[in-house]
Amino acid sequence: CVSLENITIPPSVDDISDTAFVSANHVTIHGEKGSYAEEYAKKNNIPFQPFGNDEEIVKSGKCGENLDWTLDKNGKLVLGGKGDMVDYHIGSSDDPFVEIREKIVSVEVLEGVTSINFDWCISLKGISIPDTVTTVDGFYHCEQLRKITLPDTVTTIGSFSGRYRLNSITLPKGITSIGEFCDCEA
Repeated sequence: CVSLENITIPPSVDDISDTAFVSANHVTIHGEKGSYAEEYAKKNNIPFQPFGNDEEIVKSGKCGENLDWTLDKNGKLVLGGKGDMVDYHIGSSDDPFVEIREKIVSVEVLEGVTSINFDWCISLKGISIPDTVTTVDGFYHCEQLRKITLPDTVTTIGSFSGRYRLNSITLPKGITSIGEFCDCEA
């Protein structure tokens, strides 16, 4: 993984091979302060970035084959790893955000994530989206989100509808597919 730049390691990990990142010369490990991931990073001289600027992590999990997330006590969700976020059906038994949707206030998507979907995050006010994202499946019923800027890499967007107060969206030049914009209230 010579091109690997960021990896998010959840607090549940308690063993990492000594050679796990031997060829990843520019990797930064993201993890919980005081975790095994931090200990491993220090031991192997790998840059470490604690979740949520040292904020207390209240929940963490997976939301794709190679994607992990954490939510800190201030409502900041950090999504990291590599690949697509699974487009879960709201309320289904495999929905990783079913217990925390209303608590998500801000989202930081790290480099490496390629698709995102944050439906029914009614308290979401802001999101940071990196250039690795190409698909935004939707922000259905994100009632507090007022403005969103999509990077030029995004080619497909889904639903931005449902009691929305969105009043500004910047669409990238390369967009090829747009879902629906309805029930938006300014």
